[in-house]
Amino acid sequence: MLWKATDVAGIDGAVNGIAAGATSLGDGLRHTQSGNTRSYAVWVVVGAIVIIAVIFFWPASGKTGPRDGALMLPGGHLLSVLIFFPAVGALALLLLRGDDHKFIRITALIVSLAEFLFSLFMVPKVPIGAAGYHLEEYFKWINPPPINYHLGVDGISLFLVILTTFLTPISILVSWKSIEHRVKEFFVMLLMLEVGVVGVFLSLDLFLFFFSGK
Repeated sequence: MLWKATDVAGIDGAVNGIAAGATSLGDGLRHTQSGNTRSYAVWVVVGAIVIIAVIFFWPASGKTGPRDGALMLPGGHLLSVLIFFPAVGALALLLLRGDDHKFIRITALIVSLAEFLFSLFMVPKVPIGAAGYHLEEYFKWINPPPINYHLGVDGISLFLVILTTFLTPISILVSWKSIEHRVKEFFVMLLMLEVGVVGVFLSLDLFLFFFSGK
């Protein structure tokens, strides 16, 4: 009797309850789906911007050294945002129909302009003439060998990152009419190229540098 109560009422009831809950949730979410891929892409970008705003304005953790975990200067995980935000834009482009060329171009341009604006937030965080790296982020990644997620920016990389984020929207505008075939693939790869280039300039770990370059 005890095993029946445990098996039927406990295990089977939990499994059936989870299945019923998932079904109900799916039925509810189904009514929110419009089938409009443009709206899906817009919500992906808007959601990313909201998350970035929360991360950026989140209070500093108070850690004082990069080897303790992460140097959370004012600006939060700004360098990580700069690296991965174009990838979110590329994901939004993948949700669009391949023949929706106009909206693909507009979305790519908006993402690249937002990335350029985000990069300008680094300017007041990097004092002119100051030695060392700023806005460092340090997290242990793989051990052994000692491979870490270590980012930082100095005066040279600051200029190179801003130059990259400035040239990307210009590249999109220049290719606005010249690219007529495989438009979605072109702009997805262009945004992913920006991810790699920005990652190379901000990486302070050799493996991360190589990974971003590839």
